[in-house]
Amino acid sequence: MSDVIETDYLVVGAGAAGMAFTDSLLAHSDASVTLVDRRHAPGGHWLDAYPFVRLHQPSTFYGVSSVPLASDGLDRSGLNAGFHALAGADELRAYFAQVMHQHFIPSGRVRYFPCSDYVADPAGGHRFTSRLTGASREVRVRRKLVDTAYLEGQVPAIEPPPFEVAEGVRCVPAGDITRLNGRTGRFVVIGAGKTALDTCVWLLTQGVSPQAIRWIKPREGWWLNRRFHQPHGLLPDLYAGVGLQLQVLAEARSIDEVFARLEPSGSSCASTPRWRRRCATPPSSARPSSSCCAGSTTWCAWAGYGASSAIASCWTTAACRPTGTRSTCIARRAA
Repeated sequence: MSDVIETDYLVVGAGAAGMAFTDSLLAHSDASVTLVDRRHAPGGHWLDAYPFVRLHQPSTFYGVSSVPLASDGLDRSGLNAGFHALAGADELRAYFAQVMHQHFIPSGRVRYFPCSDYVADPAGGHRFTSRLTGASREVRVRRKLVDTAYLEGQVPAIEPPPFEVAEGVRCVPAGDITRLNGRTGRFVVIGAGKTALDTCVWLLTQGVSPQAIRWIKPREGWWLNRRFHQPHGLLPDLYAGVGLQLQVLAEARSIDEVFARLEPSGSSCASTPRWRRRCATPPSSARPSSSCCAGSTTWCAWAGYGASSAIASCWTTAACRPTGTRSTCIARRAA
């Protein structure tokens, strides 16, 4: 086998972006594609996702154009009952494997190399190296290198937490709470994004008392109401939601008033009611270190973090000290 591969497009990353781009090339050109990915299977971050994750949007809106992800049916039970299905991690991993092995590769125009790292040649060439054997292959690109991994975020499931953890504290990624052994007195969830929200909801659906969950977040998140983002037979609600947003934008006199009006209108919502909202905004003067959730009966579930920037946006960290049956939590900034 030759060590040199010739291709029209070299696509780095077989996640959602790389798969969608390759699918469009197959549909709208006669180009050949070489896909290189460091993971063992297609699907990108879905391979590392926590087990109770679901899409934040109907499955109909997700995936590649040529292979539908889901049927047009509605969920008949659970929190999403009455709305179009939200694919979970297992379904998404199986879907991207199906697209690769039953659509891309059989086309004869796609070559796929998993468990491989792309290496840019200083002289302007392209190579990739197998993570398993160390074998290196040169790639001659006739048209374009497309690096879909340059915007890839850090996944808490495979990255260490960006804060110090006190001795004796059990600090785990969000997905690991599904594998806990023994009774846990309380949980501290750190992060302000979808992973943190999913973690809190999953704990509640498993019967964990709300009083046993402490949620630490640097700022409030605003969420679109899924009712107004449905396809097919529920499209009238989508149009109604757009109308609500346009009405608010037309009548509001400031950005603050826009959000003050969006929440009562039902088109957007926050995870905490406005009258109870108190975010742990880390002070800009804090040093980049902290301890998390001290106490042997507390599980610290690290959900995620935001990029460090100005005062408002920073990694979510916390020092939690048990005081009797309660915890006192202090958020700090990590630069």
